[in-house]
Amino acid sequence: MLLSGAACAPGTIVGPAALSGGRPAYNTVISRTDDEQSLGYIVERRYGYARSLMAVSSITANVRFSADASAQLALGPERHFEGNLVPFSGGVVYEDNPTISYLPLQGEQHLRQSLAPIPLDLLVLLFNESIQYKGIALTMLVERMNGATNRDFPPDPRAPAHLKFQRLVALVNDLSRIDAVQFVQGGDGDDAFYLWLHDYAPDNAGQAEELLDILGIEGETVDGRDIFLPIALAPRPAGPRAIAVQTRSVQGLARIAATAVDVPEEDLASGQAVNFPATGPAGDLISIRRARERPDDAHVAFSYRDWWFYIDGSDTISKAYFRIFQSLLSVQISGATQDMHRAPVLTVPVN
Repeated sequence: MLLSGAACAPGTIVGPAALSGGRPAYNTVISRTDDEQSLGYIVERRYGYARSLMAVSSITANVRFSADASAQLALGPERHFEGNLVPFSGGVVYEDNPTISYLPLQGEQHLRQSLAPIPLDLLVLLFNESIQYKGIALTMLVERMNGATNRDFPPDPRAPAHLKFQRLVALVNDLSRIDAVQFVQGGDGDDAFYLWLHDYAPDNAGQAEELLDILGIEGETVDGRDIFLPIALAPRPAGPRAIAVQTRSVQGLARIAATAVDVPEEDLASGQAVNFPATGPAGDLISIRRARERPDDAHVAFSYRDWWFYIDGSDTISKAYFRIFQSLLSVQISGATQDMHRAPVLTVPVN
């Protein structure tokens, strides 16, 4: 007696399933490793190292399926083999052999993007996107606004210009809770950006008037009508109704965050870790803790020098800072990959 069997080619069945399972898996891993790389970039800054960044420029996943079928036969009395044979069996073998290409970020373009002030259009987008944290976005991204200063390491945090900025942030928070303040771009061919005050009267007219006073705005009447104030990246305002903004760089944000890394006292005493001066309000927006074991509730964690450095999952303010920093770092990485043809690419086949 002869028993034989064959399995159907599985490609039409498992191909879509492989895509639905593989794509989220790749996205998850890339997002997680991007977060870890960003945190490592900050932590190693605290230890005085300029960490290199690697961009995942492409992933080519070669998926292969194969099927097999088999049967087991026996001769003789049934009692000799009952329960020990599988009459028919089949299986599908799935192999995923990705080839991952990395782009090391280096050269003049990378340096310029790291040190350049954050563009005004990105400031506007990040400010407006931060629905609950507009004050955080302003404190984090802006160094100066019409004479109200927010320096990284102020020699005198209680100086009037610094107190003006802190009051400005408090007023922006108050007005944002009623959706009365936004950064907007002009329409009908107007590419300029504006600070837009609206729907503030009557209950919040006092806050709107105080905000204009802190910014030194002249010639505006706070009577309930919409107020549009032009904004530009500049050291000084262009006129009595204009706002001049100076923004931080991605490197500046990393340096501020590095001061928030909780390093051991012996590393500070030995000079292994950089002992930064006290930061301004931006430094209070992020806390990077350390533990001997990887915390289960960590939002992101990075292992370095026998410690786990991490952002706590319940620390909403630190997570907001890190999310904005990560977004800007991603923009920097994306800009560098546009010149990929001129940079070395590391390609790693994975089995």
